[in-house]
Amino acid sequence: LAASGVYHKPHFVQKVVTADGTVLLERHADAPRETAEYRDVFQGPVTFAAPIDAVLIPRASLDADDVEREAAKAALDALDAMLATDPRGAVLLNRAFHLALVRPGGREVTTQLVERLHVLAERYVHKHLEPAGRNTRAQSEHRELLEAWLARDVERVTTLLVQHIATTLDDLRAQLPEVPVQA
Repeated sequence: LAASGVYHKPHFVQKVVTADGTVLLERHADAPRETAEYRDVFQGPVTFAAPIDAVLIPRASLDADDVEREAAKAALDALDAMLATDPRGAVLLNRAFHLALVRPGGREVTTQLVERLHVLAERYVHKHLEPAGRNTRAQSEHRELLEAWLARDVERVTTLLVQHIATTLDDLRAQLPEVPVQA
């Protein structure tokens, strides 16, 4: 077609519907998000990672050696620097920070599982950081969490982590209100 000199507007799949009428994909810039996406956020990787993090991160604070503690500090410093300049680019560094808090203790298989869940949840981290000021709050929550983690204050780490996760999920619920799929 290109050689013919005739322009054809690109066609992208706009909607995918199963035989029973379930909408699997619908692309519109301003369209409400699908119920399937809502379930993906609130019954999928975000919520699966949360309780695992809430158990592992406090435990890892006790297991961390000096090198791992420095790695966690460096991960947060890198995340903070990126949040200040490019919040959308900070998503990978957010994962690196959270994993730096999980990794101590030598639970490699569990760490890999948590990493995979964080990868799957990253598009929602992007969404979460969109509103103005959200990155500032995330920086503050992360800094307070790291301070408790470095102090090996398991109870405080657990409390802060549960609050951080709950606040993030509440923010996402407000940003992605549930919309039933129309058959």
